[in-house]
Amino acid sequence: MSFVKLVLALVLSTMLPADIPVVDRGFVAPVGEIIVVNYFNPPPRPWDSGFHRGVDLLASPDDVIVAPGAGVISYARSAFGKPVVSIVHPSGLISSLEPVIATVAEGDAVAAGTPIGTLGYWPELTGSNATHCPAATCVHWGVRRSEDNYLDPLWLLGLAAPIVLLPTM
Repeated sequence: MSFVKLVLALVLSTMLPADIPVVDRGFVAPVGEIIVVNYFNPPPRPWDSGFHRGVDLLASPDDVIVAPGAGVISYARSAFGKPVVSIVHPSGLISSLEPVIATVAEGDAVAAGTPIGTLGYWPELTGSNATHCPAATCVHWGVRRSEDNYLDPLWLLGLAAPIVLLPTM
């Protein structure tokens, strides 16, 4: 993106009315206070590696993690050495949270805000784990429509930056 387009996007995004209502999408933060440690950074092509397909939210060891939305627990075990809990929401979206030591079982129905586990620990911080928080200081929340179609989880909370379409120059 050129410098001119970037400046234009920033100016336009600050000109939005302050009274735009936040849409209630039925989702809540999986942690108490929302402090973003690492933001959503999708790849330009779905198959590219090295990008951040979710958000990392500040958390403390053993914090209770809650379901960000209603759904059914589809996964509650270890994946590549990390404890993971995934929820299939009625809309078809899938939320995955890690490292979360599950207190729910696969097949359990949950409501938004239902405790699903506690913050676990990241395995050795190398490779793809090196982009995440130091041991037990954040929970990663990823949301996807399909295997390679990820969304910014903050959008579900009404907190994602607005999308601004720019004219071609």
